[in-house]
Amino acid sequence: MRRFLRGPIFWIAMAVIAVLVGSSLNSGIGAPDEVETGEAISDITSIAYLFNKLGVVHVDLSHNEDQIMEIALDAGADDFTVTEDYFEIVSTPANLPVVIEAFNKNNIETLLAENTMRADTLVNLDHEASEKVLKIMTFMDDLDDVQEVHTNAEFPEDFTEEE
Repeated sequence: MRRFLRGPIFWIAMAVIAVLVGSSLNSGIGAPDEVETGEAISDITSIAYLFNKLGVVHVDLSHNEDQIMEIALDAGADDFTVTEDYFEIVSTPANLPVVIEAFNKNNIETLLAENTMRADTLVNLDHEASEKVLKIMTFMDDLDDVQEVHTNAEFPEDFTEEE
């Protein structure tokens, strides 16, 4: 079955697909021979460069910020950010276990610790485009061979999925 994608949603979907197909190629799973888009592209994996592999750790805000930052940086983390909900520590995927172990040694529980893919450049979406991209992402996530879905879409803060 062929699906036709056009316009700005195409490029966001391609960014999602590129990462998935790149992962599939690396794991020996076959990639689709062709994507019918109505637009010329050189290679479906040519957009994968938009994403970086990162190790990400979240720690609850109830801890002392200076202590968390010191532990993270001493463990070799690359970045430390304070959000509304948690401290976020970013490292290379290879260094993630070292960062996690540093928090464990200090009896600090992590809310999240995972390797992930993050886009360098985000595409701001309106509500209509957000709904379309979310449907594409949900469709891809439901495929048996797909382990993770990543996107460069930035959804509006007040966006909620329609049931």
